Amino acid sequence: MNNLSAICVAACLIPSLAAAQAAPEHHIWQDKGLFEPMSHTAQAITGPIKLSGNPNFATPGSKMTLTFGNEDAVELTAVGASWREWSDADQEKATAEVFRLDHDPGKLIQGNTLCGDAKKNPARFVVFYEDLFLNHMLLGVDVFQSKNSPRDINSPGLCGTFSFYTPKTGAPATADIQPHSPAETQTASEPPETSVALKAEFGTFVVPVQINGVLTLNFTVDSGAADVSIPADIVMTLARTGTLKSADFIGEQNYKLADGSTVPSQTFVIRSLKVGNRVVQDVTGSVASAKGVPLLGQSFLSRFNSWSIDNGRHVLNLN
Repeated sequence: MNNLSAICVAACLIPSLAAAQAAPEHHIWQDKGLFEPMSHTAQAITGPIKLSGNPNFATPGSKMTLTFGNEDAVELTAVGASWREWSDADQEKATAEVFRLDHDPGKLIQGNTLCGDAKKNPARFVVFYEDLFLNHMLLGVDVFQSKNSPRDINSPGLCGTFSFYTPKTGAPATADIQPHSPAETQTASEPPETSVALKAEFGTFVVPVQINGVLTLNFTVDSGAADVSIPADIVMTLARTGTLKSADFIGEQNYKLADGSTVPSQTFVIRSLKVGNRVVQDVTGSVASAKGVPLLGQSFLSRFNSWSIDNGRHVLNLN
């Protein structure tokens, strides 16, 4: 009787254990919600994104909608899931789900695109994964322009990596800055002075700068910076889309920080920087940490006879 009782007990427990083991896997991109931009690439290109939600994890053919910050939307069709390396910040493996885009969304925030020329190199696949940063769970997003489904971060066709705060994490609060009405920018090809409106962002004022004619990013004006400084994730995006060539890198230089310490950084030539209607060519740039902020330094500012910031009107004057 004891053996029979044991068998009965085992038979009763097995379904419960099987049910527990078969609990559906669930990830943050399956939830409907708003994901605020965290990385520089997300802030500059996509803006906040909205996901319609998809309860069916790793189910090929299941669909959901991705809506960008400018309200353009694309339909995503699940291709499959994998556990491989997907983040360019580390070598850790993560569970990810691959989706095919029904079309390239074209121009997004400030006219930027996911993969450069949307007609020649359209975005075809998007990959979602969870990424831990400073004990905060983020939504990682990789975008590929390859015709075949990507297998990992090193697959051909990677053109952009993005990070977003999750609805539960939330973006940090920004300072309550109320900028004045934007100043009108002069339209002459070489005006004696150009005034460019500054924008309020995360407690400071920034100016939109177009890099190499393809990517517009908000920069902080910093006269104490020797060169224009661009975060590593933006530099990698420029390189992946062919906007920045290996021949553009010109070496390494030591830079002095505000605390007196020095750090080495790769330097490269930015073929053009456009602020307002003023374009400066062949500007020396340096690669900053992905955690850093874009800085408009002296390698750009010194190319003008004079420049100033009008704190009353919140504009950058270039002369």
